[in-house]
Amino acid sequence: MSGSENAGNPTGFDRENVAGEAMRQEIFRIWAEAFEGGGDPELSFLANGGDSFQAVVLAGTLFEATGREVDYFDLLEADGADTVHRLVMTAANEH
Repeated sequence: MSGSENAGNPTGFDRENVAGEAMRQEIFRIWAEAFEGGGDPELSFLANGGDSFQAVVLAGTLFEATGREVDYFDLLEADGADTVHRLVMTAANEH
């Protein structure tokens, strides 16, 4: 962080990065829960055995947890939990 970016944050603590990491961890937890605790975050949604019903449920769970709407079609095409994290982070905040 440069001095001007850090002016309102004298400790240098990167709140945005910490919040992003907390969101990532929550999304990974939700991903595992969607596959009954056994979802491999490195495998695609479909490779984990996901189907359209699970995608709709996952989209609802993500919205409840984050306030951000992710289309279930995008979840069906997601190639892993990191992709879902990116989808959530780029979705408009509905709260």
